[in-house]
Amino acid sequence: MAFIQQERGKREAVNSRKASAANRETEAGTTLSARLRVALKLPNGARFYRCALQVNPFAYLTRHSKQTDFRTEEEYNNAIIAACQETGVEVIGVRPLPRPGIHRLA
Repeated sequence: MAFIQQERGKREAVNSRKASAANRETEAGTTLSARLRVALKLPNGARFYRCALQVNPFAYLTRHSKQTDFRTEEEYNNAIIAACQETGVEVIGVRPLPRPGIHRLA
């Protein structure tokens, strides 16, 4: 949650700087072009995502007899989602691991 609030604060600071630039232009007696007004409304550059791209599916735990407190796939998935939300992870990648004779890597 703190991560999300921190990101929100950064965006508000950027929007404040954009507004300041627009106000300076207006105060200086110049007018902003339509293109510049549109550009000032756009997001400010790249956005980074915290990702968990190697999450094992529930089937992996059962197939390999891994110790787990989760009895169902639904419990496991809910716990994964909760842990990701708590740590600010926004992208989750779940991919079954290749098994000889069943999966083929391209």
